Amino acid sequence: MSIELSKEVIASGASKLRRRKDEKLENFLERITHLKLQRRQIQSLNFLNLCKKLVALYLYENLILKMTNLSACHNLTYIYLQDNQIGRLEGIGKLKFLSKLFIGRNKIVVVEGLHELPNLTELHIEHQHLPPGEKLLFDPRSIATISKTVKKLNVAGNGLTSIMDFTSLACIEKLDVSHNRLTDLNEFGLVFGHSRTLHTLNVVGNPFCSLMKYVEEVVTQIPHLNAIDGREFNETQRAFLLNWKTVLQKRAQDSDNSKKSNKKKTLSRPSIKYVKVWSWLKLYVKTDFFVCLFWFIISISNQVVLFLSFFQRRQGVSVKPRFKSRLRSITHSPVLPPISGPANTNTTKITAATTSTTAVESKSMHATPTPSSSMKLRQRSLQSLSHKALPLSSTHINTAVMK
Repeated sequence: MSIELSKEVIASGASKLRRRKDEKLENFLERITHLKLQRRQIQSLNFLNLCKKLVALYLYENLILKMTNLSACHNLTYIYLQDNQIGRLEGIGKLKFLSKLFIGRNKIVVVEGLHELPNLTELHIEHQHLPPGEKLLFDPRSIATISKTVKKLNVAGNGLTSIMDFTSLACIEKLDVSHNRLTDLNEFGLVFGHSRTLHTLNVVGNPFCSLMKYVEEVVTQIPHLNAIDGREFNETQRAFLLNWKTVLQKRAQDSDNSKKSNKKKTLSRPSIKYVKVWSWLKLYVKTDFFVCLFWFIISISNQVVLFLSFFQRRQGVSVKPRFKSRLRSITHSPVLPPISGPANTNTTKITAATTSTTAVESKSMHATPTPSSSMKLRQRSLQSLSHKALPLSSTHINTAVMK
């Protein structure tokens, strides 16, 4: 059951201070410096503006919905409002001396309203009850202001996927980003690689924690880190880890160089898978070349032979005659039957002449006379045949054929 904050309730929660007998309640409330009202089911912050000298306020594990009536407490330095139902940071802009703000496990979505707090050194805003799939957002003005003063920051369990918003944190000493959704280890080196103040870090519960040697990797990225996830490191261990990292980097560089050289070799030579194909291709090219060379030699030899034969023919020399005789041989010449009477003598003369010419031709074919002698023999045989065939008339030939 929730209750309203009244003057009596405030007076009952005063710590390190007692009310005098004749002192009015309002005067007593003005003298209160530490107010402890935790676990009271308080829903609203009424009459807190009467506590003008309030330094520390303990209101955790209540049902508070809004941060009201705090602007009059100018000396307020510590606020504990964990485990409430606060949805927005408001009403604290005039608290110039506020140094510690504990407001974890509420319903805050955006961290804002902190740009007017120049002395804030600790901010604990862990495990906010966010909608599904949402993450905690930071106002750039608030981050720019607190980056100069905040030394302890707790943003655990807020669905963060990156820590790049914390790049400007120049005075950070302790950082808790555990149980978020961080996946990139290199961001720690980018954000806190030059930090000289960060010495304690908590990253447990993030996805990159499943990697081997993630602790050593983070330690080598942040130069002055002394403890991570409760594990402490001294200077000797740090020096060993740095040497180990340099060795790994050198090995990685050597492997990259070897890969590049192997790539060049593979570009200059065929891979093992295609050696057979490459050999067959070279063999095919060689065989094609030899075939072309063979046909080229044959064609050149034919041209040479033709040229030599033409040259010999121009000089009148023929090794092998390329023509056939125009005169018929005896076997193919028609045999005329003998003609009775006076024509018989002529036919006998014709047959004798033809036999003599065929004999001369056969002798000339089997013999190897010179070109001049063969031509003379042909001319003589033709002349003798023409002279001997003149007495034979057409009438005699027709009568012989009719018989």
